[in-house]
Amino acid sequence: MILEIMIFAVSIAAIVSSLDFISKSFSGFAHSLGIPEYLAGTIVLSFIISLPVFLIMLISNIFNVPTFGISTIVGFSIATITLVMGIFLLNNEIPVEYEKYRNSTFMWAAALLFFIVSLDKFIDRADALFLISLFVFYVLYLYYRTSKSKEYVYFKPRKSNAILFLPAVLVIILSTIAAISTISIISRAYIFSIALFSIAILSFILVLPLFDLIKNIFRNPILTFDNLLGNVVITLTLIPGIVALIEPIPYNLNYNLGFMPLLFLNLVCLSFALITRLRAKIHKKTGAVLIVSYIIFLLMLLFVI
Repeated sequence: MILEIMIFAVSIAAIVSSLDFISKSFSGFAHSLGIPEYLAGTIVLSFIISLPVFLIMLISNIFNVPTFGISTIVGFSIATITLVMGIFLLNNEIPVEYEKYRNSTFMWAAALLFFIVSLDKFIDRADALFLISLFVFYVLYLYYRTSKSKEYVYFKPRKSNAILFLPAVLVIILSTIAAISTISIISRAYIFSIALFSIAILSFILVLPLFDLIKNIFRNPILTFDNLLGNVVITLTLIPGIVALIEPIPYNLNYNLGFMPLLFLNLVCLSFALITRLRAKIHKKTGAVLIVSYIIFLLMLLFVI
């Protein structure tokens, strides 16, 4: 069992390191492909960072443990919008313009739609089309917004190292498979809940690259803000949509590790959307409230075990 724990630790370290490398090299890569920086930062980079979450959900659904994947994307989304966004706002003050309110509304809409399609305990291909349609609408909105604005330099300039992108993605894929396999073995040996592990611990590990992103990747804090919102939208629409198109997802929406976290996610996203609608700026106070809400969420998990 010590070997499995070591493999899991090495796999997670490889995932985090590869995502960190891709994020830091992404500016040059985006420039070489001619991708507008705003779309590159909010959509393309967000999907790359969410790649391990996508693989976890896809593989767990194929091997008939879909609750593991669902719990991971819910926990990842909660950690992103509360813990990561909270720490970001402790050090940055963001003026809330109309576009920011729209972006946060898309995030809440993504959380609400995912909650709705989960109520019948089965995410089928029709549900997948609804989820992907919301994501497409979000991308079209961002493209329209970008086309109306001037092109700013959002990324901190770095060498692209594009030749290493494919090996880094391959490392992420193989490491994710190894991590899922070892988690399954360890959970059977120690009899702990995979869903609880994924929603509380694994999701926290997977957001670690975002902490480096909010400090070292973007020049402009506004794009960092929008990137975090984009991460949540992609995680709750595109990822489950693609997985459900490949294979419909049966979802055991029990109260403890199903309904309660989804409801909490919706309340947080709705509250955040209202804050951006009602306030001219969001700053340290909002960040502190988000961090406290993440702590409350973890305590709630402890009480419902």
